[in-house]
Amino acid sequence: MFFSFDGRVPRVGSHVFVDESARVIGDVTLADGVTVLPGAVIRADDAPIHVGPGSVVEDCCVLHADRAPWGHPGAAAGAADGGGADDLAEAGGRDGAGDAEDAAEDTCAGVAPAGRRSEQARAAGLVVGARVTIGHAAVVHCARVGDDTLVGMGATLLSGAVIGAGSLIAAGALVSEGRRVPAGSLVMGVPGRVVRQVSPEQRDCIARAARFYREWGETAAARGLREVTPERL
Repeated sequence: MFFSFDGRVPRVGSHVFVDESARVIGDVTLADGVTVLPGAVIRADDAPIHVGPGSVVEDCCVLHADRAPWGHPGAAAGAADGGGADDLAEAGGRDGAGDAEDAAEDTCAGVAPAGRRSEQARAAGLVVGARVTIGHAAVVHCARVGDDTLVGMGATLLSGAVIGAGSLIAAGALVSEGRRVPAGSLVMGVPGRVVRQVSPEQRDCIARAARFYREWGETAAARGLREVTPERL
């Protein structure tokens, strides 16, 4: 469940539930009320990971961070100041050819050998805000996920990306390296694009999801999960 790496040990707040099948490794901080569900992996072997209060990491998610974001030349600065190399444009802002060119640039540009990375970049890591829900099997390898955000099932957030507070990343969406998602955005597609602002109904859904899993974690911590022999049909 909890593992040290190279002398770095996870730290947890109060009312934290981590399933026995999950793996929390290295320089990880789980704030008060965090829930980590079965099969999730939070691996901070190379850079710190902080998961804010009341957030949930659902089944089979992967959270990892590099000491320096790999892909985008502006990613390290974006992680440090809350910005990013590029804002995601709203749908209709560019044509399809522009989308393809951006995806290629995000994937390939600015990769530097490890020995040339700056000390500022080495301090990057991953910060997940408060009341964030990270859906089943999502891969979160970005710099920051703002408060009150929902990351949908199977979504992928790549190195150096910054997700603004109150956003909704749709299931299966891909946020490319170094991209900055403005607060309150609905992001869909591969590569991801802001299609519109999150609606009031969606904000309520995000809040309900975080509340549900916080209560689920409290119940699991109080009553425990235990292995049983299944009943015969």
